[in-house]
Amino acid sequence: MEGLISMISYVDVTSVLQKCWDSAREEEVPTQFPGTPLDATRLSCWYEFWITQISHPPRRSSGLETLELVVDVHCYSRQSHKRQVFMMADHVQTILSQCVLSLSLEAGEARAAGVLRLREAVVRDLTRETIREAQLQLQHVVVSLPGTAERLAL
Repeated sequence: MEGLISMISYVDVTSVLQKCWDSAREEEVPTQFPGTPLDATRLSCWYEFWITQISHPPRRSSGLETLELVVDVHCYSRQSHKRQVFMMADHVQTILSQCVLSLSLEAGEARAAGVLRLREAVVRDLTRETIREAQLQLQHVVVSLPGTAERLAL
């Protein structure tokens, strides 16, 4: 297998994003990551962290690999008002908007061989208003962050 260029790994991209989030997020508000169960039935608020899209654009003249991705962080609150859920969305933007993270593309590699760049966030309110079930109101805001993971020229 000599001569093969290591690729940007989805696992590495996910791992570096989760580490960044875990190091800066609000400890009292739990986060559900893909594949991790979270019983939210008794929670007043929580986050759900997803990489909802990864694509490989055509390689340009540099020949360096690039991935385009979208990170969605869903913010949920059982409060009847929007204040808490929007504070959560602000927190997501503070941590991840315009974030630049180093990627190691080889196991045990000490220096960065790639970089993950997230751009400005787009915030959408997905709350479904229901009059009949006001006591069960669930505020839902999603923060979407487009980004790129690029292999650096070595």
